Amino acid sequence: MLALIDANNFFVSCERVFNPKLEKRPVVVLSSNDGCVVARSQEAKALGIPMGAPAFEYKALCKKYDVQMLSSNFALYLDMSRRLMQIVRSYVEHVQVYSIDEAFMSLEGMSEEAAVALCTEIKSTVLQWTGLPVSIGIAPTKTLTKVAGMHAKKVGIYLLNETNRQACLEACEVHDIWGIGRRLSERLHKKQIYTAWQVAQANDSWLKKELSVVGLRLAWELRGQPCLELEELADPKKSISTAKSFEEPIEDVERLLAILADYTAYVAEKLRDQESLASYVQVWLTTNVHADEPQYSQEASYVLVEATDYTPTLIDCAKKCLKSIYREGYRYKRVGVLLGNFVQERTLSLDLFSKTDPKRREKEHKAMQLVDSINEKWGKKSLYFASQEPRSVRKQFCTPRYTTSWDDLLKVF
Repeated sequence: MLALIDANNFFVSCERVFNPKLEKRPVVVLSSNDGCVVARSQEAKALGIPMGAPAFEYKALCKKYDVQMLSSNFALYLDMSRRLMQIVRSYVEHVQVYSIDEAFMSLEGMSEEAAVALCTEIKSTVLQWTGLPVSIGIAPTKTLTKVAGMHAKKVGIYLLNETNRQACLEACEVHDIWGIGRRLSERLHKKQIYTAWQVAQANDSWLKKELSVVGLRLAWELRGQPCLELEELADPKKSISTAKSFEEPIEDVERLLAILADYTAYVAEKLRDQESLASYVQVWLTTNVHADEPQYSQEASYVLVEATDYTPTLIDCAKKCLKSIYREGYRYKRVGVLLGNFVQERTLSLDLFSKTDPKRREKEHKAMQLVDSINEKWGKKSLYFASQEPRSVRKQFCTPRYTTSWDDLLKVF
């Protein structure tokens, strides 16, 4: 027995916790730089505003129907997510955090009645302690909990068992099955397979041939046979990257180097979070491909002899890459950096002919630990490198960081 807890319209719900005036009102949350719609309230969905829609295309509609547009407040959302997961873990020992607003819970050994009772209590506690509305789907497998979660959106808690499994799967279209994307849906449609129930009833040999072993396991999961384990720790990423478009094109190489240094420091921190070391750095630089002006796009890479997570070393490598591809006379709109070829810190084997002093490596490790701990405690960029230029991010409609900044504490009069 498993359960999937999902916070309803999470970003919007976080905003509504601290601003009740947003209740029953259409609300959209925008991506970084206020570019695209990344979250919508039910009222906004009813107006036909799609996910990922460019914000400027819907300004007129938002004005007409008094839609509240908000910038992403990730500091608030991450902290609210942490509080949600803490509550879940206080009730259930084995939890897999699947995303910022979703988590699988193991209810092994529980009867259906006990599982529903426990999930009802969790739902009530989350609402009381955080103000977040959640829905919970309960089923024998992870894939079925996803199906149950769709029904739970309407009723709060939904138990999917053998009694209603066929009806649930017949109502679930193939493109709504967890793990099946658009292309696979189109292939299944060509075979006259339109529902999850038809996938579950398909022949195993045919499934393996058409959908590979992954598709076969998916069908088994739909039949109620667990194939996907509850993973409490996510696998470390194989690469980490970031790239942002600038509000205005940039020609000055020194400005580009400063922005790149900031991006590299950011991905280096993410690298240390998963206890990995990078031995490959890639940088790319592009102009505005939609502008009526000279176009240029190029990338360069740097392979380190010894893997590292030391930010100054990674910044130095990234800058060398940028200098090698920068050309004067162009107005650049975007720069990005990627770290790859990871090895885990605990499994690192030093080169026999390494020129790096082990004591120096230990000092670098302690320095990065100090920087990360201070920034975690006192806020990002409390400590940063002189070569960094803070990212220019447009957040015209951002709300206060109610739970992570003393200056933004909610004031009640």
